[in-house]
Amino acid sequence: MKYVRAIFAALITAWVGANAPASAQDRYGAALPPGYLHTRGSQIVDQRGRPVRIAAIGWSGGDNSAFVPEGLYAVNYRETIQAMRALGFNTIRLPYCDLWVGAKAGAMPRNDREYTSIDYRRNPDLKGLTALEVLDRVIDAARDAGLKIIIDHHNNSCTAGQQKNGLWYDDAVSAETFEANWLFLARRYRGNDTIIGYDLNNEPLEAAGWGSGGVNDWHAQAQKLGRMIQAIDPGPLIIVEGPQTYNRRPNMPDPGPQGNLQGVRVLPIVLDVPNKLVYSVHEYPPSVFDAGFNRDPHSLVAQMNRIWGFVVKEGIAPVWVGEMGSSLETETDRMWARTITAYLDGKLGELGGPTFSGDEQGIGTGWWCWGHLDNWVPNGVLSNWNGTPRPDQYRIVQQLQMRTQRADR
Repeated sequence: MKYVRAIFAALITAWVGANAPASAQDRYGAALPPGYLHTRGSQIVDQRGRPVRIAAIGWSGGDNSAFVPEGLYAVNYRETIQAMRALGFNTIRLPYCDLWVGAKAGAMPRNDREYTSIDYRRNPDLKGLTALEVLDRVIDAARDAGLKIIIDHHNNSCTAGQQKNGLWYDDAVSAETFEANWLFLARRYRGNDTIIGYDLNNEPLEAAGWGSGGVNDWHAQAQKLGRMIQAIDPGPLIIVEGPQTYNRRPNMPDPGPQGNLQGVRVLPIVLDVPNKLVYSVHEYPPSVFDAGFNRDPHSLVAQMNRIWGFVVKEGIAPVWVGEMGSSLETETDRMWARTITAYLDGKLGELGGPTFSGDEQGIGTGWWCWGHLDNWVPNGVLSNWNGTPRPDQYRIVQQLQMRTQRADR
């Protein structure tokens, strides 16, 4: 077995070395075209039916007590957004929490003795704005820079990271408020095609069911909410993450801590507006979450095949890896990065992974995260807030960017 795994690792390493982007066009990646997107089989396509790849960067901050994107204390928001595009990203995943939208839309960014979320000398046009109005400015700046936006409900209580109870509601924010806040945002941004997707809820955990019935049934909640949003704004993609499971379920026979999509086989999400559904998972290396299988290329590929890769391979729907990232400080993490990059680019078909041909694009991603964040894990894609990337992370990110569409070559 050790011999087989050594051969396997060598195969991936050789593929990465032979396929690293070389041209300037590959280096900077392709922008998404104007307009909304839709789906065709396992591909996301533009209004002309051409496959695209969402190459997103996650920009944290709206999910924690700052209420606004990270780093505005160190950089001008327009300049850092332009740097995202210069590095080849074509989308920003922006998280929010429920304490600054809907009925609480008057909430201000945090600026107190303990923490400054915005340096108004660097961002004078943000002074006096609510957190929601800052989001408006960020969306406008993304449009001006040629970037798209995916809005993500990250948690209820603005404590960063996952919702503590693993659901989309808690004692402070009811399921009805969760829905109302999403509909508030859908009305606010209706018809704004800078926003290409709504990621309904970040990382539902073990408590969330899939066809289980009752108030904790994530499948029922996501399907209902997706239809409600579409009734207001049918344009954006509806992105549904699988529940992160650690035990066997009747319709999910294998544990899937990265977001289990096995339930899709028997109980898919069905929306009123077709060809708008994208499923999502999150993939991380052992430095972020040591799941065991992510320590070894062979077991990692087998796990992805079981838990979500089949959705792409069988043409059921697109899957977007909405979060992935690493500081790449260990060889285990670096092998994880080489393995998953090859998988997402469709190069591990002989091992059961999805493959792509013709003008099809690889599986879209959202690298976590934007910024120079030395005390974080992962520590951010930047080596400084001036927009200089960390070379090791950037080499991986480049291989996950959108290929120029054939009609434009």
